[in-house]
Amino acid sequence: MANDSSEPLLAGSTRAPSRRALKIGAGATVLALCLGIVATQTPGLTTLGLAVSGGGDKTTKFIDELNNQMRQSPSFNANKDANVYSGGDNYGVIVRDLDDGTTLGWDGLKKAMSGRCKNINGGDNPCGAVGTFWHNDVMAVSQFYAQDPWCDHNTASATWHPCTGAPGKTGGDSWRMPNVGVVVGTWMDALMQASNMGTKSDFPNIQNWGDPVKSWGWGTFYAHDSNAVDKRCIMKEFAPGQCIYDCPGGFLSTSCDASQAWVWTDDASKLGAGSYPAGVHGGGGGGAGCHYDSKWIDQYGMETGKFPSLTGDVNCQCNYAYNDPNGWANWVDVMKDYVDQSSLPGKGWAGQSWVQDSTACWMNNFHDLIRLQNELYWKRELYLDNSVPTSDFDFVKNPNNALKYQGWNEIPFTAGDLYSDTDGINNPKYWDALFIWLPAFTCGIDYKKRAYKWDRMKCVDKEGIKFLEAKLDNYVANGALFPGKGYAGNRPGSSVAIARQIPEWDTDISKWDAKTGWTRQFYCENAKLKKYKIVYDAGMDACYVDYK
Repeated sequence: MANDSSEPLLAGSTRAPSRRALKIGAGATVLALCLGIVATQTPGLTTLGLAVSGGGDKTTKFIDELNNQMRQSPSFNANKDANVYSGGDNYGVIVRDLDDGTTLGWDGLKKAMSGRCKNINGGDNPCGAVGTFWHNDVMAVSQFYAQDPWCDHNTASATWHPCTGAPGKTGGDSWRMPNVGVVVGTWMDALMQASNMGTKSDFPNIQNWGDPVKSWGWGTFYAHDSNAVDKRCIMKEFAPGQCIYDCPGGFLSTSCDASQAWVWTDDASKLGAGSYPAGVHGGGGGGAGCHYDSKWIDQYGMETGKFPSLTGDVNCQCNYAYNDPNGWANWVDVMKDYVDQSSLPGKGWAGQSWVQDSTACWMNNFHDLIRLQNELYWKRELYLDNSVPTSDFDFVKNPNNALKYQGWNEIPFTAGDLYSDTDGINNPKYWDALFIWLPAFTCGIDYKKRAYKWDRMKCVDKEGIKFLEAKLDNYVANGALFPGKGYAGNRPGSSVAIARQIPEWDTDISKWDAKTGWTRQFYCENAKLKKYKIVYDAGMDACYVDYK
């Protein structure tokens, strides 16, 4: 639900671990500042129109809120190309893995700072951090970042991107590992405001699209992995008619319509699009830019050739001429042609998944984001060769490879700070909880019953448990997780949900094909690891992490 307060953020927040405190006691009512939770026990989950009975699956009020906020649009199945992102309060949720190598201070991380974004103490702070939008109109499998999404593979890339350090017994098992992240639901509107993506009065219109007055278009949304805050160049004017592309490590001089020849100059003070405040309206355009690599912009489809360009402006916003009843299907077809015809260095690896980072353009609204993200998934057989990572399109015969698809989108938000209470996605006061991500096919397929086995913690193997506990250890060490019943009401604290994926036709795999859609569901269950445990407490209406 949206934040009903006149203030966009929580007031009077304190330092961790009680920055966002909820009063919880044994058998007591949970008094949530923004959730309004009343102790209750729900015997079964009924989100997504699919009932879950027995089996130890539990829910809480905050988990119900998250699932409701992700629920599928009412008429989505009648026309999946067009009938997206409607329903009123099903705005979606935002998820993020703090352990992604960009969170300032995490594991002692230090970063070059632009000076454009300050923390609450007046010091430099990173401007942007990436989150992913979840909504059950988005059909792609594997919508959360894998620890090393290139692995495993058997290509020439192995010489410069070996998989020996990836999770698993021999490396290359990243896609089979559970992961840990944070989820923003209740305070999604406040996070959008803090990231210069509209005002409080704009947020209720976020699902409006096509209305000349009420249409919402304040976002910077990439429908694929895109290097949004680390490998993008943004155009800035420094003199009338003269501009530069500010890139990581230097700049490209050109005219402001990008028609003049680009000339590269090394400059360590230039940090790229991610070094500007988030938001293209009222912000600095942070994260809105063209893909960059090796002193050159390697964004596919910027030029106009046989087809209209894939991008619609000099900062690589998508070309909305492709927005038609086919749901951006034509954009995907033309993208393949541009990559095949390109003279850019990456052409030789065109079928590998990472090349799509260089095709990704950004959109300003969730309608178009969902529609392009779905088309990229449904038409992936057109442009992927399954070499990096080693993948497949057959969910029935080769499920453990078929799940290896970069199904997440990227949105550059204001970074904020885990440690100084600075506004942004890294600030715990925006989080509803931590969550544990279960990869698809964690429990596998029941081939006798021709049915999908809904994933649960008991199916995570020894390597997965080892990896998960290491992630939880790291969240504890970095102050993002405080295990224990007493911290269940704090942010950061111990509250947790488990996220799993559910395929269409889960009870009849004979109907599956490469386009089979996947939805996401949060739930809770009692589960024991080696060092930690997940606890469902009906009296507290809580789901939390504790030490075993």
